[in-house]
Amino acid sequence: MKFNFKNTKDKNFISVKSVINMQILGLIILICGILGIVSYKSASKALTKNIKMQLENKAKNGSTILANRMNEAKDKLQIIADWPEIKSMDLKNQKYQLADEAKSWGFKNFKIVNLQGNAYTMSNNEVENIANKEYFNRILKGDTFIIDSDIDKNTNVPLIKVVTPIKSDDKKVVGALIGSLDIKDINKLVNDAQSSNKEEIGFAINKEGYYIADDDINLVLKRGNDLKNYSNDSKFEELLNFQKKMINGENGFGEYKYNNVRRFMAYEPVTGTEWSMAIAVEKNYLFKDIYTLRTVILISTILFIILGMIISNVISKNIKDPLVKMKEHAEQLEKCNLTYKNSINRKDEFGETAKALNEASNILNQTINSVKNESENILQSSNCAKETFNKVNAEVQQITAFTEEISANMEESSAGIEEMASMTASVKEDMNITKEKAKEGLDLAINIKEKAESVNEDACSSMSEVEKIYENSKEKLEKAIHEAQVVENISEMAESILGISEKTNLLALNAAIEAARAGEQGRGFAVVAEEVRKLAEQSSNAVENIQVNVKTVLKAVNELSSSSEFVLELIEDNVLRDYKKLIDMSVQYKNDGNIVKELIENFSNLSEKTSKAIEQIARGMEEMSGSVIEVAESSGEIAEKISNVNQQNELILKENEKNLEISQQLVDTMDEFQSI
Repeated sequence: MKFNFKNTKDKNFISVKSVINMQILGLIILICGILGIVSYKSASKALTKNIKMQLENKAKNGSTILANRMNEAKDKLQIIADWPEIKSMDLKNQKYQLADEAKSWGFKNFKIVNLQGNAYTMSNNEVENIANKEYFNRILKGDTFIIDSDIDKNTNVPLIKVVTPIKSDDKKVVGALIGSLDIKDINKLVNDAQSSNKEEIGFAINKEGYYIADDDINLVLKRGNDLKNYSNDSKFEELLNFQKKMINGENGFGEYKYNNVRRFMAYEPVTGTEWSMAIAVEKNYLFKDIYTLRTVILISTILFIILGMIISNVISKNIKDPLVKMKEHAEQLEKCNLTYKNSINRKDEFGETAKALNEASNILNQTINSVKNESENILQSSNCAKETFNKVNAEVQQITAFTEEISANMEESSAGIEEMASMTASVKEDMNITKEKAKEGLDLAINIKEKAESVNEDACSSMSEVEKIYENSKEKLEKAIHEAQVVENISEMAESILGISEKTNLLALNAAIEAARAGEQGRGFAVVAEEVRKLAEQSSNAVENIQVNVKTVLKAVNELSSSSEFVLELIEDNVLRDYKKLIDMSVQYKNDGNIVKELIENFSNLSEKTSKAIEQIARGMEEMSGSVIEVAESSGEIAEKISNVNQQNELILKENEKNLEISQQLVDTMDEFQSI
């Protein structure tokens, strides 16, 4: 037996060092990635929250400053409007007081509006009629408000106008005072509300979306309106959504994209006006520290990966080295080299495993040596057994030949006895068949007699039942036919109802004629007469239908009567007569059965006696034949057993030869092991 040693290394083999390196590297990437993402998200969330709070505060402060500035302008105008010279609505006195006062009060110019809509500029002789302006009605109502939709005709620049009513001493509106503010001053006020950071911008829009203030003053001067200019441009969708909320007077915080730059924005309505102010700042500027943190985390992750690879190489080498030595030991065992010993001296599981491998090699070496010695002993014993079985086999073959000769002689002696026994058995079998046939005939005769009696009883019972049914049916049919004559009475009653209906119809017709003669007084009676006539016609139709159905029923009753009489005659003349014939035949059948039964009983008794005599003869022959056969069979069995012994000896001899071959192979195999 030769061992076939193959290289069992898997094609998909992966080094344990590579596995450890990949696992540690994956763990480092996972941990650093999670920590980095969590840190970045947490810092980003905290910074966004802080930005939101700061921008909202700035928007509120800017909105408050702008609201205070406009309220201050309203208060100043109210003070001026309360001057007696102004209340007098004397244009000359008003110009005298206000001609050079606009700048000192913080306004660009003043205008006085009378109730006819004429607006007089105090610094010159310019007059404008504003009666057709939308806000003139508010002037007449005495409202204080701000106008941000007018354009300076001279400079074509938007104007911010503050309007306050002029009231007489009895609180009646007699006109209005308008103070114009320079929109650049408003724009500067909004810009001052933001920080010095150039990435931060502030702007304000009115209820229609026009810019009131912005970092780009040209956007204000040219009355820029994003909602109108960019309503179909998807790039401005986020900004426009925020501006819509500002127009609706909402406050809040959000993020939008403008000119490919992401910005945070907080917005707040300006109290006392229809404006809304917003502060916006670039996201990249605010998040530069976060982006720096992201870069630091990424670099740290790379450094940790490099450090982890170095550490994993050290760890994997510490694990791989003893594994390589144990692999070499296993390969030596695969080559049947039991003299190899590994040199792993460690105090961990690898050291214990290496020590166990060395001890296993020693034990296997001792076992192989023991098997070698025992194999040689088995080989010698097998050779001795082979010689012994060859001698026994020769003697068994001689005994087998003598036994077969004795068995052949006994078989010839029993042949004549078997032939005589066969003839006796044949006669016995024929008598048994005759006996069985006689018994079958007797059983058949008894069965015939019983069936004849059963038929007789059933026929008598059935005839009695039929006679009862015939009497009952005849009586019921005659009664039913008699009662069916009532249908003729129904027909006569229907004729009477038909006559009544015809008379009722005539009466209804006469009543209708009389009602027609009576005119209006007989109209109600005519309606009743008409209904009576309709009922009479319906009754007549119903009676005709009844007559048709009654005729059909009478026809069916007559046919039923004829059929019933025919059935009764058939039962009386044919069925009852046939039952009597059947009873007579069953009585005769019963008598014939008794005669057959007696004949078969006599034949059966005779067959029984003959069968017993033949059976005694056959029994004697069988006993004699059995003795001879037993002797022959015993001789044959002895010969067969000896033959089996001979075959078993041959099998044992063959198995012994196989054992010799296997023992020799075992010795050869053990020689392949390199042992001490």
